[in-house]
Amino acid sequence: ALFALGIVLAAFAWALKSMRVASFVLLGLTMGLCFYLYPAALYVLPLPIIGLLIFSPPNNRDALKRWGWMLVSASLLVYPLIIQSKYWEAKIAGTFLYTDASTSVGTLIRNVILNSLYTSLSFLYTPEQSHYVSVGYMDPVSSIFIVIGIAYLIKLVFSKNPSALFLALSFLTMFFIVGATHGRNFPTATRMFLLLPWFALFAAYGLEWCAEKASQLFH
Repeated sequence: ALFALGIVLAAFAWALKSMRVASFVLLGLTMGLCFYLYPAALYVLPLPIIGLLIFSPPNNRDALKRWGWMLVSASLLVYPLIIQSKYWEAKIAGTFLYTDASTSVGTLIRNVILNSLYTSLSFLYTPEQSHYVSVGYMDPVSSIFIVIGIAYLIKLVFSKNPSALFLALSFLTMFFIVGATHGRNFPTATRMFLLLPWFALFAAYGLEWCAEKASQLFH
């Protein structure tokens, strides 16, 4: 799934830079590939859609053509799976629809709220040891810079920076579908690692902001 995240975002970046039809075809193919990997790879699919709506919305003929090629190329890989019911049943098994969380609305809401809370603190603390992870997903020092980096990102979003908006929306999307849709009591390590690129990037932003402020204070 982490491999899928990398190639989809790489193809998305190339598509934005070149704006060539071939790059959008490749983007669609990488999105279709996600259906053949670990179920968590499907969580990557909303990210290029969010990015294209921000940077290249389908509001003119050329943009519609690029979007069309992307969707058609993705469909080429997905359509053989449509009639395979066991495939989709296997994907549902990893969501809240397959667990006790779906028995009532109250249970589902409680599950989503608790898992969202645990996910928001996951870079510093994890309530359950699994897959060789017994503490937070980041070290304590980096966790400090993550908080600073998120605050800096929010400032950039309100200054109408499109890149900051994409970063924030992509993180919030992954935050919810990775951390709160699984139906377990705690966020699972096998999916939470998909948030590590954002945590690392937030830490880098926080560190860079502190370095800039220090240079201003001490010349």
